[in-house]
Amino acid sequence: MAKIVHLVGPSGTGKSSAHKSLTPLLQNAGYQVVPLVEPGPLCEQIMAYKKSPHRETLTEALLFAADRSLLYAKEVLPRLGEPNVLF
Repeated sequence: MAKIVHLVGPSGTGKSSAHKSLTPLLQNAGYQVVPLVEPGPLCEQIMAYKKSPHRETLTEALLFAADRSLLYAKEVLPRLGEPNVLF
């Protein structure tokens, strides 16, 4: 069964560097690594909303939640049953 590993943190904290270091190690251990980047499918809409003068924190949080849901539905759920897949 596929597994999900989250590298979470603010911009500039080393998530991409950690990913670059971990990916070859995980691949050598027999895992297929599939990177997911957030925001995903709603990135353009989220970035446009963040520039809005009428921005609301709750609405922004809901946009990010919807984006993650779409990303998982598109990329993760179809492959959950595959062995040795890491997202």
